[in-house]
Amino acid sequence: MNGPAAEGGLFLIQVLFDFFIILFMLRVLLQLVGANFYNPLTQFVVRLTEPVLKPMRRLVPTARKVDLAVLVTLVIFTLIKLALLVWLQYKHPPHLTGLLLWALADLLRHAENIFFFALLVEIILSWIAPMSRHPVREVVHQLTAPVMNVARRVIPPIGGIDLSPIPILLGLKLIEIVVVHPMMQTGAMLALAGH
Repeated sequence: MNGPAAEGGLFLIQVLFDFFIILFMLRVLLQLVGANFYNPLTQFVVRLTEPVLKPMRRLVPTARKVDLAVLVTLVIFTLIKLALLVWLQYKHPPHLTGLLLWALADLLRHAENIFFFALLVEIILSWIAPMSRHPVREVVHQLTAPVMNVARRVIPPIGGIDLSPIPILLGLKLIEIVVVHPMMQTGAMLALAGH
């Protein structure tokens, strides 16, 4: 598959699937941190994901308060996205083992990016609007608080400046470089073996 139209098609598939994958990933993370269900941003995520999750829950039950339907949906969306991208580029289905590893790495990449950008937003908002009660600020704070609280116990503020986000941001990027990228490369290589 060559040419600008084909590249545009691949780009659109990736963007659309990634949008929904991020929404479902946010839903998982918001459930994990016990985010305010009535927050408008949380409601936005819930309303966009519920039409898919409602029928999925009939097939995949909740186990020990863990909404497995969201996790299964995340994996399915990621597998479909990667399989479509491979099929459209190489006209051949990917190998399943590589595809599964690639999908896991892709999900880890999305989770890492969500935390990374949530931390950046939290840092910026703490400088420009420290007393804000904006719905986005509330969700971002709820997402980052579990990690930030641990970091603040290890690195307390120095002279009124909170340096605790720095090692977290560095750690997230280190995980991306050392774990996620090699997993993605290995998964892609195995998925495309023989193409």
